[in-house]
Amino acid sequence: GVPEGTPPSDLPKKTKYDDRSYLLTTAKVKELYRKQDYELSLVHLEPLIEAYPTDAKLLSLRGTISSKLGFDDLAEKSWKEALLQDPHNQAIRAALQNLQKRRYVKQ
Repeated sequence: GVPEGTPPSDLPKKTKYDDRSYLLTTAKVKELYRKQDYELSLVHLEPLIEAYPTDAKLLSLRGTISSKLGFDDLAEKSWKEALLQDPHNQAIRAALQNLQKRRYVKQ
């Protein structure tokens, strides 16, 4: 067994999510996003990112949700991490550039 109090990052990656639960959780996050329940979608997304920290789609989704919530630092961090995994993704690059332009105008 796993010692009590062990952080999730120390658990084997497949314990919490198999392919089916990954897809179900991703679908739930997107459904909440469509309903504009951004906070709850982020709550469901975070454990999935802990299990799949290099998944560009998840990181990009966190960036989009964070941006909607006004969490610009988290949005920027998420999109930069997503670009490290998927450097040719133009949609992520454009979102990041738009955020940086918006932040520059605010100053």
